[in-house]
Amino acid sequence: DAAVGSDARFVFIAALALAPTLGAAGKLVVLDGSCLRTVDLDSTAVGFLSGHCTSPGLTDGAAADARFRSPRAVALSPDDTVVYVADSGNHAIRAVLVTTGAVLTLAGGGGAGGGG
Repeated sequence: DAAVGSDARFVFIAALALAPTLGAAGKLVVLDGSCLRTVDLDSTAVGFLSGHCTSPGLTDGAAADARFRSPRAVALSPDDTVVYVADSGNHAIRAVLVTTGAVLTLAGGGGAGGGG
């Protein structure tokens, strides 16, 4: 849901990362439940990036179709164009294009693996 400042509601904030080149003052990318959201640091507007906050799964594709399961960490590419997600519940590393919210699994997704 789109909201501003203290009117925004989150499901479960697991992680966030700063994208300093997005918007006038930068944006925060927020892992919220099973989705990615943004917070504009200038206007404090909260927006949707990708996934479905309360419907987990493992689906690549367009922003509204994509699904994550227990994502726990995010990192941004140096140019802030890609968000990398540690999708813990799917044992996968996922990439999200900031411009469209489209998701692609980069590695994993086949279940838990062993070390060594």
